[in-house]
Amino acid sequence: MKKIFIILLVGLFLSSCSSVVSVKIDNVKNSNLNSRNDDVPLTVIVYQLKDVNKFAKASDLELITREDAILGKDKIDSIRLQIAPKDNIVAFKVVDEEVPYIGILVLFANKTKKITKIWAKTDDANGFGTKKTLKFEITKDGIRHI
Repeated sequence: MKKIFIILLVGLFLSSCSSVVSVKIDNVKNSNLNSRNDDVPLTVIVYQLKDVNKFAKASDLELITREDAILGKDKIDSIRLQIAPKDNIVAFKVVDEEVPYIGILVLFANKTKKITKIWAKTDDANGFGTKKTLKFEITKDGIRHI
């Protein structure tokens, strides 16, 4: 009985050391206007990364066409999403110890002078315990961490 209690206690301690982080992305109104000024959906690529150096140095085109070759072993996983205007989504939930960084690439209809790429540490998530969240907002000026 004492061994079972110790095993449960160790398991509880280990599970409390890491947190689950939700990655939330808000797409505000008129963030992605096409040539006819229609508010169209965005394509967003969300990366789970071990390190951000290669992501930060890579161009948008390199990431779109050759993400595996460019990011190499720094890439844990990625997901490509469509986000409608005035919509918000939770891209995924990750364990902060397994995924130290999140990178986001936004593909706009018109890419003039917009911030298309951003990254954040999962340790920087707001919240407590299992309710930690990394929040990003996409506006007409680009993407930003909020």
